[in-house]
Amino acid sequence: MTNEELLVLVKEFAGINDDTQDAQINIYIRRVTRRVLNYCNLLEIPVELGEIVAEMVVDMLKSGGSTIIEGSGSIKRVSRGDTTVEYDVGSQVVNGDSVDDVLTNYKQQLNQFRRLRVLK
Repeated sequence: MTNEELLVLVKEFAGINDDTQDAQINIYIRRVTRRVLNYCNLLEIPVELGEIVAEMVVDMLKSGGSTIIEGSGSIKRVSRGDTTVEYDVGSQVVNGDSVDDVLTNYKQQLNQFRRLRVLK
């Protein structure tokens, strides 16, 4: 199943009618597809697995993925004895569901497509 076919399925499942989120959806499709192919030891997504991958991408869209919030750069703390000034420069990651979390939710369905890897 191609990325274009998956894009159509994801938009259908999520009820998206415009093209404004296509770039983000394509990123999620690539990430989920790569993880599913690695987990199932497959070379391409079969048609039967396409709907499951599309559902996983919709779950990623709904969770919002991960967002990094950068520090404001403002003064966070001031000490006067021996002069200490601390700035807010850190970043914080606000997590939605990661690809691994979504993969865990679908492992029972993915196990039906999983193949053994043969070592040479």
